[in-house]
Amino acid sequence: MRFTLPAFTFIILAGCGYSLQGTYSPLLEKEGVSKIYIEKIKNLTFKPGIEDVVYNALIKKLVSQGRVKLVREKEQADAILSGEITYADYTPATQRAYSFAPAYRKPEDPPLYILVASTYTANLACSFSLKRNPALLTILNNNADQNKPKKAALVWSSTFTRTTQFQANNQMGIPGTTAALINESEFDRAIANLAESMMGDLHESMLAMF
Repeated sequence: MRFTLPAFTFIILAGCGYSLQGTYSPLLEKEGVSKIYIEKIKNLTFKPGIEDVVYNALIKKLVSQGRVKLVREKEQADAILSGEITYADYTPATQRAYSFAPAYRKPEDPPLYILVASTYTANLACSFSLKRNPALLTILNNNADQNKPKKAALVWSSTFTRTTQFQANNQMGIPGTTAALINESEFDRAIANLAESMMGDLHESMLAMF
């Protein structure tokens, strides 16, 4: 379910002008960007619903920091933040689990074993870009000093990757008995943590890009 900003949040932001902390913001001072519209995150993976997890983490981070003002409509924004999830999956780290030898096997035969998952590594990769509102960009460049370079459409872009491990929850401590539903549940938890960490780095990268 998509995270929705409370109505009072937009009322406060709309009535307070710039919502920037500190005395200096490169994003505002050098690029004239204070109001941002966030587009729906694109999911290029086979993991359904992960776009909402990343979107919610992004909104939560930007609102909690208060250094940019989020707006509901593109027309109100100085710039538009878009993103896509390019990879989201988990891979197992395996260990040997030895089985009982059948009666027909000879003592000198090598032991029988199977490979079972002991831990999993969750991986998340996302790309983001901040581009000026096209209508505003046209106005800025038309009114700009002819001796100065024109503003570019792309303000900022970056790619982020994160990994973390989670345990294979083997039933009764027996290797190889982890259920697929349990794995997916742990993966969802890991992805939520990765998205939260990633959005913190996105915030710092975007506002301190110069």
